[in-house]
Amino acid sequence: MAVLDINTNPTRRDLRWFGLLLPLFVAIVGAVVWRRTGSLTPATVVWGAGALLSAASDPRRTCHPLASNAAYGHRPLAVAAR
Repeated sequence: MAVLDINTNPTRRDLRWFGLLLPLFVAIVGAVVWRRTGSLTPATVVWGAGALLSAASDPRRTCHPLASNAAYGHRPLAVAAR
C-alpha cells in the first residue's frame, strides 16, 4: 500500500476544485513568504509562478495538463529520461 495515492485520472469535478483552490493556495503561500522575509521580491516570485501555472492550465480541456500527461500521450519524465 502506497503512502501517497496519486490520482492519475482526475474527474472534471476534481479538476474544477483544483482550479479554484490553486490561486487561493498560491496567494496564501506568497503572503506567508512576504510576511516571513519582509521583502516583496520572493513573494512576487511565488505569485508569478502561481500565475504562470494557472495560465498554463486551460479550463476548456477535459483534464489538467499537469495532473495526467498520459491522457495526452505524453510519457512521465521519469520514464522518458531512461
